[in-house]
Amino acid sequence: MPELTALSERLLGQAHALSQAEGWPHLPNDWGNMIANGRGLGLMSEGALIGTVLWWEQTTHATLGMVIVAAAHRQRGHGARLVTEALKQIGERNILLHATGAGLPGYARLGFVPVGIIHQHQGHAARPPLPDTDLDISRMSARDVTRIADVDKAARGWDRTDLLQALMQKGTCWAAARDGRIVGYALERHAGKGSIIGPIVADAPETAQALVTRALHTAKNAFFRIDSDPGLGLCDWLEAIGLSKVDMGTTMLKGEQPLIEPSVPVKLYGLASQAYG
Repeated sequence: MPELTALSERLLGQAHALSQAEGWPHLPNDWGNMIANGRGLGLMSEGALIGTVLWWEQTTHATLGMVIVAAAHRQRGHGARLVTEALKQIGERNILLHATGAGLPGYARLGFVPVGIIHQHQGHAARPPLPDTDLDISRMSARDVTRIADVDKAARGWDRTDLLQALMQKGTCWAAARDGRIVGYALERHAGKGSIIGPIVADAPETAQALVTRALHTAKNAFFRIDSDPGLGLCDWLEAIGLSKVDMGTTMLKGEQPLIEPSVPVKLYGLASQAYG
C-alpha cells in the first residue's frame, strides 16, 4: 500500500510534475512557497510521489488545497485517504476549500458543504486609466501587515496575519485609504504564468477596481489572474479589461462559517489563491 509522508522541499520536483500533468500553472517556486507557508502530505508508491495535499492553519480556520492524485492511481481511494489524514492533523479548526466539479462528491462525503462560487479570471489585461477618486492609494510593506490584517480579518472572518506577511514579502501590496482610514487593499505577486492579484479586500466594487488598476500599472508581468466571487460585482469589469472567465470552483466548508461583522463594510473581492483562500 502507498505510504503517507510529510510533504517537504525534497519532493518539490515531483510535486511540480504532478501539477504539470494536470495542466496547472504552478511553478517549482510556487510549490516551494506553499510548502514553506503551510503543511502537507504526500503519498509515495515505489519511491515515486503519486499524490499531494496541502493546508494552511490560520487561528480558528484552515484552508486546504493542492489535492492531486496521479491519473494512473485514481479510483482507489487515495484522494480521500490524503484529505482524511489532513483533516485529522488540522484538528478542530473550521476548514475551507475550493473544489472542482470532479472533486465535489468526494468532499461532500467527507462532510464539506457548498457555501459559494468563485470565478477564475485570467489573461493579458488592458491597463485602464487610473481612476479619479477620493482614495489615497499607497504601497505597504510587510512591516505594515497589522494595518492590512485588520481589514482582511473584517472581510475574511479570521486572522491571517502570518500568511499575509509571507505573501507581502513576495509581492507588492497597495492599500486604499479614505479620510485616513484603510478601506481596502490588493496584493500582487508573481505566480504561475504571470501575476496573481489577491487577496483583494474593499468597501465597494469601485475601490476594488481602483486597487486592481494600480496593481496592473505597476506590475512587471503582462499576464494576470484574479479569483473572485461573481456575486460581488467585480467579475463583469474584469471581463471588460481582458481578464476572461476561464474556470469556476465551488467554495466548500467543513465546520462553522467565518464570523464576519456585518457593520464593517468590507468584502473579499479576490482570493490569495484557490488554495490559500
